[in-house]
This record gives sequence, C-alpha cells and structure tokens, in this order.
Amino acid sequence: MRTDMAKVVVERPRWAHSARNADVRRMRGLVRRADADELPSRAGMAPRHGTLKQFSDFLAPLRRFLRSRLGRRWDAVYAEIRARITPASTVQIHVMEHLWHFVSRHVDVRDGHVFERDGFELFRTGRTFYVHPSTGLLCEPSHRRPSRRAPASPDRLDRGGGLLYLRLAGQWYAVETLPARDGARDAVLCTTVDASNANDREALYGRRGRYAASKRQLDRKRLRDAGLR
Repeated sequence: MRTDMAKVVVERPRWAHSARNADVRRMRGLVRRADADELPSRAGMAPRHGTLKQFSDFLAPLRRFLRSRLGRRWDAVYAEIRARITPASTVQIHVMEHLWHFVSRHVDVRDGHVFERDGFELFRTGRTFYVHPSTGLLCEPSHRRPSRRAPASPDRLDRGGGLLYLRLAGQWYAVETLPARDGARDAVLCTTVDASNANDREALYGRRGRYAASKRQLDRKRLRDAGLR
C-alpha cells in the first residue's frame, strides 16, 4: 500500500473551494471605490446557493488497492493497511471510515449470493468487497444489481402512491405496498418479508424493496372505473 494513501484520498481541495461570497466581493469593490456609505451593516459568511463547498475525496486508489488484494487473506490485507494508516489523526480516521464502507466483514453466503447480517444483498459495484465467512479471503460479489423496475406486466396496474391493482388467480385486487421491513407480513405472498423473497416481491410489485401491507378484491365499480371490465 502506498505510503501517501491518506493524502491521496483525503487531502484534496474541496469542490468549489475557490467560490467567493458575492456579497463580500461586492463590499470589497465598494471599499476600493470609497463608497463606504453604501456598505450594508451585516452580511453572511456562507456562499450563495449553488456555490456551496463539498468534499471531493479521491477514492480510486483505495479501490484499486483492495481489488489488487482480492483472493488474499483479509488479516494480511488489513495488516498491510494498518502498517500505513493508523487512526491517530482525523485524516487517517476518515480513510478508515471509507475502508469500512467498501469492505463488509460480517456476511452470509447463500447459493452464491452475499448478504449482510441485516438481510441486504451485496452486489458487484466496483467498490463492494467482503470477507468470506469460511475462508477469511477478501472477495468481490459476482452478481450485479438487477434492474430496479421489473418488466411491465398485464397483471399489474400501478395506481400511484404505492397502490397497485394486481390480478391474482384470475381476480383483481387492490394491493397497498410499503417499503419493505424485515419481519413484516406480506399479504400477497402470505409469508414474512426477508431477503430470500426479495426477487419474488420485485416481480409482483414492479419495484425493489416493497411488500404488500394489505389486499382487497376489487368490486365491479372499481373494475369498471379502472377499465378492467
């Protein structure tokens, strides 16, 4: 690992670091022209909207280093990192925070898919790595994130606001969907929400991370209003 990794990752000018406050710049011009009577009594220190400064950490070297160590034992990789980076300053602590964003150390591997302990699946993104729970090797997920929206279905009509009309076993139902939470009961699948049925829920509801909080069969009037009769 390069000795100046902390400087490369963190010590870079912030985006919009050269932005100047328009009010302050105007007042300086007034002072130069000796128009002191026109100076305001007060002015804010922050730049105007649209010129706010932002951090611009350069993370590509850290990602390249991790990718170059794929297949090696994480203990050895981490020891190499700690030989260069020690949390003795704010800058180096910041680098370690980025490291833990990139590397998941507590995962479960099921059927080739990698899941964090909170049930969320890890996907191959170019900045996602994990420590294999059995071998202790630094690895990268092989599966890429699927499309966020399932293909259009003739059995699904999106009414907006999380309300769907679904045709189930030949009958149309109004289904209220909400953001998924582990332990909730899915009214359509009749099962508990967890990572194992995420793909089934996406296929049914057309979006990832949703579950059916309730369902009710549509009456004739609602079928007619929706053009389903």
